[in-house]
Amino acid sequence: MIFSSWEFVVFSIAVLMLFFMLRWTNQHKGLLPLLLLASAVFYASWSIVFYALLVTYAVLGYLAGKRLRKSPSKRFLALSVLLGLSPLLVFKYLPWLTGRSLIEGYIIPLGISFYTFQQIGYLVDSFHRKGADHSLKEYLLFLTFFPQLIAGPIVNNKQMIPQYRAIGTTPIPFNLLSTGIAIFFIGLFKKVVIADNIAPHVDLLFEVPGELSFSDAWAAALGYTCQLYFDFSGYTDMAIGIAMCFGIQLPDNFNSPYKSRSISEFWRRWHITLGAFFKEYVYIPLGGNRFGVHRSVALVILIAVISGIWHGAGLTFFVWGCAHACALAIHKLWSYRYRLPPLLGIVITFVFVVSTWVIFRANSMDDALVILHAMYFPAELNVPSLLAHKIALPSLAVGNIADDGIWMLNIMLLIVVFYCQNTRELIRCNNRNTLVFSYGATLCSVLMLGYSTEFLYFDF
Repeated sequence: MIFSSWEFVVFSIAVLMLFFMLRWTNQHKGLLPLLLLASAVFYASWSIVFYALLVTYAVLGYLAGKRLRKSPSKRFLALSVLLGLSPLLVFKYLPWLTGRSLIEGYIIPLGISFYTFQQIGYLVDSFHRKGADHSLKEYLLFLTFFPQLIAGPIVNNKQMIPQYRAIGTTPIPFNLLSTGIAIFFIGLFKKVVIADNIAPHVDLLFEVPGELSFSDAWAAALGYTCQLYFDFSGYTDMAIGIAMCFGIQLPDNFNSPYKSRSISEFWRRWHITLGAFFKEYVYIPLGGNRFGVHRSVALVILIAVISGIWHGAGLTFFVWGCAHACALAIHKLWSYRYRLPPLLGIVITFVFVVSTWVIFRANSMDDALVILHAMYFPAELNVPSLLAHKIALPSLAVGNIADDGIWMLNIMLLIVVFYCQNTRELIRCNNRNTLVFSYGATLCSVLMLGYSTEFLYFDF
């Protein structure tokens, strides 16, 4: 049951109807069990076995957190964190090392990378006695809340559990409900209308890396850059929108990342909650910038490499993390003395990000190197056929696999990325244009629901 499917839309409407029926009849004690049941149905529709694993994992984490609150112990915290990481290590990385999956037909439990980090954060907060006391039901909902269970945002127990506790007492004004619905359909539009339409072009090009010309390689790289952004931010918008309909505020996860003027700024705008997790639970506890520039740079490198490995078990993800680690370290050292002009910073950052997305997406490191070689050291220079004919040099279009369609999509989407408002900015405007766009997004998304594919970050 993926977000961009009729099944999920019907499921969400049914849950919302029951939710508001309970509110209107003052059956507030049933709200938390309803959301727990909805989350169970949502996750179990993929695998009952992995849902049982998730519940067991949550109960053990709750008990460990309770013990840490009662009697903080660094040794017990270390043991709890290690055990908390073990399912991720076993399910995500052991199959990569051994070449075998533990359960036939499954590679990893959905969302394991996300809910593992949430529980680790909870254990550390419990050790420091941060956050209010809570029940097992409230903690289960914190870890299994279905809008953000599969691919984030990565939420913090200090932010979320108080909201779950107040779920029956906090009013849900109509404008919050309507805003949540609008955000959901904007996210759905990003997924089914934009990301899913560019995906076949991108997949075709990445399957034949050795046949790509200069123009094809850039079409593939830019196409995936747009696909990943609209796919992942679309999921995040949908998660935020659904949660908002229940009166729950999830944190933002994107803020126009491709407009960033440096690689450090990119990571403050892209997958914001992942960066916030690393800052709060890795960077600051290990010293942050309190012990000088060298310690700070070393921690930035460590976090970037961990981020790469977190995204996937494979050499490409490790190299992608290392590339960002080097870029972040260079920028941190450079920024102590120098500043780039804003436009130049945006161009350099964007080109770097596009190039590293090639490594992230490629089927192997060899394929990534072949595509990057075609992008920067082509055997012959060519341009998209639509541009070649515009400049009256059709010979430059020879050797193109990428058709004009992907280039037109790339150009339009890059204009949207760099010059249009993001979802939050659009919603804050609250004017007629926002309303028209929301209605248009709803109509287009509903018409294309049956043709949608799985979200890219489900694999991570």
